[in-house]
Amino acid sequence: MRRYAIVILVLLVVVGPVLVAGLVIGPALHTGQVNSLIEQYSTSPHQETADRLVKLLRRGRLPRKQGDRVFEVLMTPRVAVRTTYSSEGPIYIAIGRDSNLAFGDLCVRMDECVYSGEERLKRERMISNALEKEPRFELIGSRETADGAVVRLDRPGDYEIRLVYKYDLVELPLRTGTVLHECFFEMPITLRVVEPEQAEKVVLKSDPGLDNQIKTAFKLVRRSVGWASYSVGDDTYQYRPMLGLEAPTFPENVAFKVSYRDEAGSTIAFENFFVSQRAGTSLGLDPSSSVIPIVPLNNLGLEPGHYRGVIVLETDAELAYQDAAMKTVWDGTIELPVEFEIREAAE
Repeated sequence: MRRYAIVILVLLVVVGPVLVAGLVIGPALHTGQVNSLIEQYSTSPHQETADRLVKLLRRGRLPRKQGDRVFEVLMTPRVAVRTTYSSEGPIYIAIGRDSNLAFGDLCVRMDECVYSGEERLKRERMISNALEKEPRFELIGSRETADGAVVRLDRPGDYEIRLVYKYDLVELPLRTGTVLHECFFEMPITLRVVEPEQAEKVVLKSDPGLDNQIKTAFKLVRRSVGWASYSVGDDTYQYRPMLGLEAPTFPENVAFKVSYRDEAGSTIAFENFFVSQRAGTSLGLDPSSSVIPIVPLNNLGLEPGHYRGVIVLETDAELAYQDAAMKTVWDGTIELPVEFEIREAAE
């Protein structure tokens, strides 16, 4: 027994300090590594770093304060504003983020407000577990307040606007789930409104080299060869194949309205389907993106049959104007041959 006691004593003397140091230094090293990732993402945001930070939040092992900081860095909005806006409108600002964020079984509860002075011009509440880095376009305009006064943004002058955003990272189910982390942003911006002839406009760009680069970049890709079902009123139809738009990195901003033209020359415009991409981005090729640009052939209102024609992408300067970061846009038209079928669904 005495021999065992001596062995245990030796182990405590030799190993004990190591265990204690591990308990103290281990968390410190982890904290240091997380702080290093935060700093790395803050100075040079990349999707891979964002994915690692999201994974840390999903594991739920970060101290509250540090987790809040990680969440804040990931959710930081990037706002683009034009130098001047026409008094005839519209006034758009663009709001995006540095990376795609997929929170899995957690959800982000968003409360976003736009203020002019103390008057709230608009408010949006949303819930999502997947946020895209692609910008959304916020339309800001004059508004009548509850007491009948009008907050006007349609006269020449400078308007001080505040964007007030509150985000919570919440466990499911939402009604009873715990708020794990939160962040808050208040961003003042100045909107300068001028006479229409003085307002910033999108510049259209085109030259043979650029035209060829962009036209050859686009292609239609089969996402599925099986039949896809859709409904029109009480009737159910199917179409195939399911086609997606793809293009690698763009050398110039692009903004297209999209239509289908059949062999006879008749054209049908797609509703709520357009392409707007900034230079340096790609379309349909980002593995971290949950959005696949599917061509909505089911929205053309066509009868059952076999169809051949072209998908037409035509530059839309008004669409480009909605993204305040787009100062220039490629000017041109792209035609992509297409063939598809529509049939009535079997009962």
